[in-house]
Amino acid sequence: MGGGMEIVQALKQPLWALKRTLLHHREREGDRRFGIDTEVATFNAAPDLERSPYEPVHYAALEIIDARIPLGGADVFYDLGCGKGRVLCHFARKPIRKAVGVEYDPELAELAAENVRTLAARRAETSVIVGDAAAQDYSDATLIFMFNPFGADTMRRVLGRVSGRSALRIVYAGPVQAPVFAEFPALRVIDEFRVPYDLGRMSVVTWRHD
Repeated sequence: MGGGMEIVQALKQPLWALKRTLLHHREREGDRRFGIDTEVATFNAAPDLERSPYEPVHYAALEIIDARIPLGGADVFYDLGCGKGRVLCHFARKPIRKAVGVEYDPELAELAAENVRTLAARRAETSVIVGDAAAQDYSDATLIFMFNPFGADTMRRVLGRVSGRSALRIVYAGPVQAPVFAEFPALRVIDEFRVPYDLGRMSVVTWRHD
């Protein structure tokens, strides 16, 4: 009922405001369907240049990303800078071997872990690691996902850790630090596409380490 009234009120707003209200409604419905809570809330300020503010990937974008990165039963999925765990939870519902979230902020990591606990229809073994993404062991990873989680220095250290991993895919949404990838010539772009983002579009690039 509340969501319906919100839409009715939105019809009286300018077109851009209507689109934003409908987008917000869809995001809330996605959370409700999954049994999680990943709205932005108060996590909206980055404490330093190496940490981006919390912002979840929109569900409409997730559906497109999912279709472009096929996964199978042997895959191990990592979400770096997982925030409250929306992407992590999405892929934990897939028939993959494991889904792992890495989050530097302990409070966000705890919220992600709670969302994993309440997630409906989870199929993969799922966990949340608290700590620096550049200090983790990715020896079992087959796909790493990022939504612009940190700055160039951290990205450089992360890519240094996974350098040499054959057949590893890295999917980077909102690729602000894409120039850092040029420092690692063994990584090559295998896919690039655009997804809905706010009222516009956002690039997503996939690299593969051969």
